[in-house]
Amino acid sequence: MNFEQTEKNCLLLLGNFKNKHENDFFFNRNNSYINVLVDINKKLCEPNNCDIFILTDFCAPYEKFKNDDITLNEENYKKVENNIKKIFKEKLKIFEIVSLNKDYINELNKIKIKMNKEYNYPMLDKDLGFFFKFYKLLDLIENYQKKKSIKYDNFILTKPDVIFNQPISLKNIKLETNTIYCWYFMLTICSNKTTKILYNNMFDSEKQDGEKEGEAG
Repeated sequence: MNFEQTEKNCLLLLGNFKNKHENDFFFNRNNSYINVLVDINKKLCEPNNCDIFILTDFCAPYEKFKNDDITLNEENYKKVENNIKKIFKEKLKIFEIVSLNKDYINELNKIKIKMNKEYNYPMLDKDLGFFFKFYKLLDLIENYQKKKSIKYDNFILTKPDVIFNQPISLKNIKLETNTIYCWYFMLTICSNKTTKILYNNMFDSEKQDGEKEGEAG
């Protein structure tokens, strides 16, 4: 599938913002995350005319180094959100924080209990949290497409702490249907059809609650 100007693209930013750390070359100041997002905007969003969808959470205790400052927490999230809006402007379609949504927390806990109790498959909070955020972000985009009567042709997934050496344009990439292009979890590109397959086969706590014991969701 060749990229054309008429195709609609969306950029998914998934994962927690990195905290300041004095020994980190890119994240050594409180507002370092702004420079990284500006870079993502220039290297990914603008070259591909992407709409932006962000799902993140407050920084977890294991992400904090000694007395280093927290990039995103309950005290500063409004300021962070405003900065993000200034960077992406009208291209930012959704910005959500998991911990501020009780429904997300309840659903995540259901899935965690289900996997531990019935499947004897415990997952670390950070691993389960990543996949849950991925699923919910796809869900948000699916609902957004229905609400706006639009369809995204291509999806670009990356983390909010990744620096790119140069712009990446889908014009220069031949995307095959049902194929996922992934570079060490730092950048993932796929088509609408492939994303649909991922979304339809990921966990759904409500669906799992109604299943018989021993059946996988």
